[in-house]
Amino acid sequence: MTMAKNATIYTKRELITPEIAAQYLQLNKHNRPLSLAKVKEWAKEMKEKKWRETHQGIAFDTDGNLIDGQHRLSAVVESGESVYMIVAYNCDPESFRVIDDGMNRSGAALFSIQYKIRFGDAPSDATHVASVAFGMLQGLTGNVVPKEDSADHAMKHLKLISEFMPTGKGPSGSTNVCAAFCNASLYFGRAKIQPLVDRFTTQMWTGVNDPLKILRDRLLRAKLNVRREDRLSKQEKYGFAVAAIRACLTGKSRQRLEGSTIDFGDFEDDKKIRRNSPVDGDEKGKAES
Repeated sequence: MTMAKNATIYTKRELITPEIAAQYLQLNKHNRPLSLAKVKEWAKEMKEKKWRETHQGIAFDTDGNLIDGQHRLSAVVESGESVYMIVAYNCDPESFRVIDDGMNRSGAALFSIQYKIRFGDAPSDATHVASVAFGMLQGLTGNVVPKEDSADHAMKHLKLISEFMPTGKGPSGSTNVCAAFCNASLYFGRAKIQPLVDRFTTQMWTGVNDPLKILRDRLLRAKLNVRREDRLSKQEKYGFAVAAIRACLTGKSRQRLEGSTIDFGDFEDDKKIRRNSPVDGDEKGKAES
């Protein structure tokens, strides 16, 4: 299916048979992973003649790719029923970002779409990668992050996130801890942060007061949830990781950590570390251990 790139969007009401639906699904390149539960729900409605035709239907972009409607089409195939739908043609290829296809797309779903467009196959661990990217942006801005932005950030820093991913897994893992290591690498440089990542993931501590060991112990306590006061929010986990990384870079051991509320680059010590200048005195951020 080829369409004129400069043509205006137009719609048609079409009878979608299972055969036509199967053909249209072959043009599906941009959509997120299929929700089988949603397909079965809609297929049941179609079989029971309870399916209602609305303005929402199917959409193709100017390249002839299906950008909306995969769940409706899959339900037609599943049900074996034919239903009428509105079909839109010549849509903007980028409009998949704001099309809901019956459900709101998550940051992970949007990242998966971008990944498939670029590499042609399904991404592994899309949810984890998108969560790390979300944590990176939230750590930098302190604000709620649009899911489209987190998807773009995941694609932009996919290699870094994938390589640092072990810091976000395991008993003491957290996507926000991984986000802190990633942001630290972007600010201070990979050469300074990679050794800290290696120490944290292999648990090769410099001593009992190694800030990374204290970070791991604090995360484990939060994971166990034995006491209410030991629990940590995602932002608190990010702050503890920032404090531990900063302490390591200043060469200070710790008996206690206090979660930092200030991200990398806002302390004068951070700027000194970045330009390889000596850091005198104790660092300013500490977190409760």
